[in-house]
Amino acid sequence: MIIDRIEAWARSHPDRTALVFNGRELSYRGFADAIWTTYARLAASDPLSRGVVAVLAHDLLNAWILTMAARAAGLTTMAVQSLGTLESLAVRDLAWVLTAQNEPHPPEQGAGAANARRISVPVQAFGAPAASPPPDGTGAIGDYILYTSGTTGTYKKLRLEGRLEDERSRERGRLWDLTFDTVFHASNFGLWTGMGFRSPSAVWRAGGAVVIDQRPDGPAHVFSHGVNCIHLLPETLKQLLAAHRTRRAPDDEAITLRMGGGFTPLHLARQATAAITRKLIVTFSSTETLGSILESRFRSPEDLQWLSLVEDRCAEVVDEEDAPLPAGVEGRLRVRLTELDSHGYLDDEDATARAFRNGFFYPGDLAVRRDDGRIRILGRAADVINIAGQKTAVAPIEETLRQALDVEEVCAFAGLTRAGEEELVLAVRAPRPPSEADIKRILGGSQLFQRVRVEVFADFPRTSTGKTRRIELRRLLFGEPPDGLPRG
Repeated sequence: MIIDRIEAWARSHPDRTALVFNGRELSYRGFADAIWTTYARLAASDPLSRGVVAVLAHDLLNAWILTMAARAAGLTTMAVQSLGTLESLAVRDLAWVLTAQNEPHPPEQGAGAANARRISVPVQAFGAPAASPPPDGTGAIGDYILYTSGTTGTYKKLRLEGRLEDERSRERGRLWDLTFDTVFHASNFGLWTGMGFRSPSAVWRAGGAVVIDQRPDGPAHVFSHGVNCIHLLPETLKQLLAAHRTRRAPDDEAITLRMGGGFTPLHLARQATAAITRKLIVTFSSTETLGSILESRFRSPEDLQWLSLVEDRCAEVVDEEDAPLPAGVEGRLRVRLTELDSHGYLDDEDATARAFRNGFFYPGDLAVRRDDGRIRILGRAADVINIAGQKTAVAPIEETLRQALDVEEVCAFAGLTRAGEEELVLAVRAPRPPSEADIKRILGGSQLFQRVRVEVFADFPRTSTGKTRRIELRRLLFGEPPDGLPRG
């Protein structure tokens, strides 16, 4: 259990840094004491012994301490930042909501989760009194619930069993080369995300240090504290580079930079290898799986597009009937599941049936395979698109545009231009093109869609039942020119 690991490091290396939060260092002994003190206060409040505990916190250090304490009590736990989100998650067995009395931004009050009991306990992260785990042990660690917008554009919950946590953290640490000397920058990823919850756990298992920074000028402090491992999204990489315009990368590979959450543009990759590290790894992953599915070490432009399967991973590109497709033919990606992956969504049988079938997970991405086995992700399929690392449901966008433009049909896709820049591509079924001004007005000038391309069709390719063949429509929009890059 991760809590046992933290306690073990607290005993053997009490002064070793476990966590740096907003520039303040917290030792393993201090971290363990904060968890056990909160655990004792939680136990004294006579909490419910069944049901799901929702940790409501804006402060990520508070969230970690409260989550650890609740799970040490054997309770299934999840973290949220607002009652509105909690309400939309529709957790069937939600029993109580846990908050910290010292929360700097008090969570809002409201009708959200009205049937859940509210408990607020003091949390003392720094300078907590010395504390020890219960003499009879904590028993089985509680499960943890992540949630993701995933492949359907609506929240889906993943229940991670506590009994497998140590094995998951060990395997993730092996794949990422996490060691006793790792100083991992976790940015400000929330505990409800796979990156925000699972990565720090793997680092602490190895005895390393985790840096979390929620300050407005957080990017300016990234290279403090000897950070040597960073996971970023394209948008956060852009912010980091902007904060360190004159920085030059060392000649060695002291920092490992792993990119996820969408396409990494070529110009950002080149800037990163010049200013941060030569060891830049592009990844494709999913909250539903243990870690990365595909990876590529960036050395040339094609490494941003064509990724290799991670060790022990199996993935296929299949057609709409789940038949494997030959190299060069695009289709839907599916990933063979392992014991350490999730195998379904909590409280959502329909979404589970769509995404988990016959031992495979279908992340909702279109892909194509090369003869050498490398795979290229072409973008999201029907339900969501991924722009700037943000998963966005296309159905509301399509319906809003269809109604506002008064056209027959709209299909939205995410793709890349020749320059490797992300763009939103709109296929419109109409007798004439809509005006660019109308498109921008309807989208509201969203920063999410910095490049928008519109293509007009008299009709869309369709199945025998009249449904739009989105895979075929996407091929018509992007094609596959000789240089291997999509037309844009």
